[in-house]
Amino acid sequence: MPWRWAARTAGAVLLILAGWALLLQVEVHAAGAPSRPCGSGWDVIAGRVGWPEWWAQDLSDPAAGPGGPLVRTLHCPRAVNHRLVVADGFAVVAVAVVSAGELLGWREERRMGPGRPSSATRLRAVGVAMTALGGLLTVAGLVGIVLLVANPRSTLFLYVDRPVVALVGLLLLLPAIVLIAVGRATDLVGRQLADREHADEGT
Repeated sequence: MPWRWAARTAGAVLLILAGWALLLQVEVHAAGAPSRPCGSGWDVIAGRVGWPEWWAQDLSDPAAGPGGPLVRTLHCPRAVNHRLVVADGFAVVAVAVVSAGELLGWREERRMGPGRPSSATRLRAVGVAMTALGGLLTVAGLVGIVLLVANPRSTLFLYVDRPVVALVGLLLLLPAIVLIAVGRATDLVGRQLADREHADEGT
């Protein structure tokens, strides 16, 4: 359906913009001082930078001099938070656009095929729900794995290597991936059943 493809394309573009905003380096400015880098929003989420690093960089900045302004310490938190809000906004709008496209596509299908059997419709609805749930769990799991592996301060890596943690995390994602596969198969079966019964009614 055109609504679904348009919504999915727009959602993909918005997610790319969210990732770009999350990975783009943040810089802050102060009156009479050059710009200072703060890192990206992803660096803050992963624990690579924060106010201790910004404060230490301000104290060791030769351009600021003794008693100079703490540009990073004072301005980086607000600047990074603003960037995170922008990235979250893109992601939320992407989810809303895709959800609206799926809803409009579903309503269009019902309008075009009012005589479609309810059993096939329910089967497709179950398949779509399972696919969406599996996709959500997979994305959440991947984000959790990346955040865990990217955190340089995690005490977990004093006992376990990072590749082992990543491998175990990927293994834990297998049920979500199986859920996606079963949901897609259920949706396809429901689609074929609906088309077959619709063709039987036409003859």
